[in-house]
Amino acid sequence: MRAVVFQHLVGEGPGLFSDILARHGIGCECVHVYKGESLPPLQDFDLMLVMGSSHQVWQEADHPWLVNEKAAIRHWVQDLRKPYFGVCFGHQLLAEALGGEVAPSVEDELGMLEVVRNENAAGHPVFSALAPTGRWLQWHTAEVTRPPASAQVMASSATCPVQALAVGTHAMSIQFHAEATMEKVDGWVSMRECVEDMKGMRGEGAHEHFLAAAHTHLPQANSNADALFTRWLEVNGLGSENIDNLQFGHSSRG
Repeated sequence: MRAVVFQHLVGEGPGLFSDILARHGIGCECVHVYKGESLPPLQDFDLMLVMGSSHQVWQEADHPWLVNEKAAIRHWVQDLRKPYFGVCFGHQLLAEALGGEVAPSVEDELGMLEVVRNENAAGHPVFSALAPTGRWLQWHTAEVTRPPASAQVMASSATCPVQALAVGTHAMSIQFHAEATMEKVDGWVSMRECVEDMKGMRGEGAHEHFLAAAHTHLPQANSNADALFTRWLEVNGLGSENIDNLQFGHSSRG
């Protein structure tokens, strides 16, 4: 089993998800599209992860690679109906690729903020594994303003109504950074541009407040993320239990 990961920035890789994939015997290949790398043949992969970015999904004139990436996502999810998981920018790309709309946030989000699971998510095969309420790491200045017709909204926050989307059971996306680990957060706050960005959003000391909140709430968020991501793998037949069943004789074929 192989996962293709579309990465858009240094430090915006799969994080916690890579550990979960390894646990299930799934290898990762990161494609650094922000460096202009070509998209690989999609038929070589079993699942797709699309990660965060400081770019905006509407900046196709400045970043022409967005055109091809959106087309690849649309083909993967809509035509091939293969497993997709998008985070932050990857959440917004899924929405726009399938005909939804993304725009600057009315109120941006930064920090460990509460996300609430919607009522319809409780009966969804994947999003029923999302904690009914929890604090998740947020850092975005754009949001999905109109979901695609093919998607259901699965979670919301006080300032961002579309925190999670589901297209059937194969394509999932989340606005929050469920993949973030303390190692990743420590890396962000060690980068001058990240500290300046936080300061511009929240004023002096923003990165210190961000770091303190992460130390408090990220362990529980990581546990919740493991439950959600693992459920997505299992529902799509990619969990280690499913693999074991295929490999060790739970089939009627001789």
